[in-house]
Amino acid sequence: MSEVSDLWGAMPPPIGVEPNFHSPPDQKELNIACHAVCLTLVTLFLAMRLYTRYFVTNTMSWDDGLLTLSFILTVAFSGMLIKSYEFGIGRHMWDVPAFWIPSALRLYTIAAWIYTILGTSYRLAILAVYYRIFTVNKRIRGAIIFGFTAIAIINLAFLFVMIYACNPPDKAWDALKPGECRDPRPIAFVSGALNVSEDLYVLVLPLPTIHGMKMRLARKLRLLAVFGLGVFALVASIIRLSKTQDLVTSKDTTRNFSEMGFWAVIEVNVSMMCACLAVLPAFIEHHWPKAARHFNSGNKSRIQSSQGTASVQRMRGSAPLTKPRAAHHSSWTNISSTHTSDENLTANKGPAGRITVTQEFEMDYLSTADASRTRR
Repeated sequence: MSEVSDLWGAMPPPIGVEPNFHSPPDQKELNIACHAVCLTLVTLFLAMRLYTRYFVTNTMSWDDGLLTLSFILTVAFSGMLIKSYEFGIGRHMWDVPAFWIPSALRLYTIAAWIYTILGTSYRLAILAVYYRIFTVNKRIRGAIIFGFTAIAIINLAFLFVMIYACNPPDKAWDALKPGECRDPRPIAFVSGALNVSEDLYVLVLPLPTIHGMKMRLARKLRLLAVFGLGVFALVASIIRLSKTQDLVTSKDTTRNFSEMGFWAVIEVNVSMMCACLAVLPAFIEHHWPKAARHFNSGNKSRIQSSQGTASVQRMRGSAPLTKPRAAHHSSWTNISSTHTSDENLTANKGPAGRITVTQEFEMDYLSTADASRTRR
């Protein structure tokens, strides 16, 4: 008897279809290519961010730590999925030898747990970036804190629900082990719905503030493009949710898992790249100052930053203005800072004549009326 005849598939094939255990149609190559492209790009983007934050702006903070954690988790997530393709994930169930199924399910289940932690980490990282950028608007900062807290608590609770959906947890991939498991389909739907709603919240949160910023349309569109990359991640999250329906209507689990994993990889990596783009203007300004003008054009004042310093000069004329607040005419107050803004795309006119560029430095504008009130 041949080796092929000794094998049987994880499920009976459709009528008229012969199982193929040696060279079946599968999605392994497509998925591995997706992982390779996404991991390469996110590595480059994160390296650019960490380099800029450490060597250029000297403003390393906890959002960089969260993004680094997200990178470690996305590597682990991809590693588990790539390994699962060796045990039939991506094939049709009838083309997967039955004895492969426990290994395939174990790898994919652990990958799903990592994905939940990863999704939490990169969303918190993006919210941390927002918190550093939007320093004046108390309403959006409150919304950022609310989102940070809600996402952390909800996803942590859901992670425990996923892990203990089977008792003991390893029964999720070992059907012969004593114990019991809940129906996994509601958990899959809730997971997909949470991902879509959280991605939507993170994406939409800064848009009203960006729309209200005092800057030229071209510059505003460039800034929206940075955040707008998250739209692609949101679309991937929605597609992944739609694929969850296949778990209910089809028993071809190994194939369905592959398609869901494909879109999950795109979702998490594109979102991380979007967060890394906040420092792109500072990176370009440091290495290609002339090209940086395309990012920083549109301000009435010119912000000059290099090696951790910044200065604001008067709108007309070359001499820096150092007038005190009690000046009799409108003036720009000269400032200096130990940090250069890496998110300087977001200059926004704040309340009471204050223009807040970022958390790193601010510049104050006093009008004639303000000066007069100060004298009185």
